[in-house]
Amino acid sequence: MQSHGNRFEIVRVTGECRLLDAESVERVYWRRDGKPLAAGHYIVTWAPGIAARRFNEDAVFRGPFRLRTEAEAALEQLETLVRAA
Repeated sequence: MQSHGNRFEIVRVTGECRLLDAESVERVYWRRDGKPLAAGHYIVTWAPGIAARRFNEDAVFRGPFRLRTEAEAALEQLETLVRAA
């Protein structure tokens, strides 16, 4: 898996409230609404100024993407938009 600076990361949700982060470390995640994510790849973003990248209510999950390559392509588009802003 690959990390993209401090604001973006592609992860793979493997089960209810479990994911593999950019370093392939299994992590627990949680969301404000308490609903688990569907299995698949996600782009995770954090707001500027978030010092500790936790997979909690500070994280925004975009996806799911069936394939990692789909998540990577979407991330390239997202990074282009952020650089242009």
